[in-house]
Amino acid sequence: ATGVPVSSTISDTLRSGGLINLSGLSLALGEYAAPMGAGSALVLAACGLFLWVQKDIKLSAALSFLVTAGVIVFLFPRQLGLTEDASFAVSAMFRLRCVRDELLTGAMIFSAVFLLNEPYTCAHHRLGRILYGIMVGAFTMGFRYFGVYETGVCFALLAVNSISGWLDRTEVRLHELIKSGRYFKEKKTGKG
Repeated sequence: ATGVPVSSTISDTLRSGGLINLSGLSLALGEYAAPMGAGSALVLAACGLFLWVQKDIKLSAALSFLVTAGVIVFLFPRQLGLTEDASFAVSAMFRLRCVRDELLTGAMIFSAVFLLNEPYTCAHHRLGRILYGIMVGAFTMGFRYFGVYETGVCFALLAVNSISGWLDRTEVRLHELIKSGRYFKEKKTGKG
C-alpha cells in the first residue's frame, strides 16, 4: 500500500498495514525470516499430523485457536487495500489473503502444534480445550494487533494457562450439574 514505510520484518509490515509480497508457497515452505523452527507451515503441519496419529495431541484446542484467530483477522483485517466499493468476492479474497498472511507468520502454526497441546498446561476436557483455544486465539490477535512482539502467542499462552485448571473444574461441575438435574427430573413410580 502507498504510504507504508518499508520495514525489516513481516510483523512490522503487517502492523503498519502493508501487504506481504510473498507467494502462498513461499509462506508454506518458510522462505522468509521467521522465529527459528516456526517458518515452514508444511513441516509443522506434518509434525502435527504425526503427533495426532500417535494420539499425543488433541485437535480441539489447536483448531479452535486457529479458527478464532482466522475469524478475527477475516472480520478485522489490519492490512490496507480493502475499498468500501469492492464486491463481496473481491473483499472476501482480500480478507482470506490477510488470514493466510497472519496465520502463516509469527509462530502461529508452531504454537498450535506444539505449545497449545502441552499436557500440563492445556485444559484436559474437550469443552475446556475448545474454550482454551478460543481464548488463546483472541488474546493472540490482541497482542498481535496492539503489541510490538511478533510472537504475541507466547504471552497469550501464559495469560490463558493461568485459568486452564479453572476451565477444567468448571466443566466437571457443569457435567455434574447436568447429571444431577436429569436424576431429579425422573419420576419414580410405585412403592419401591
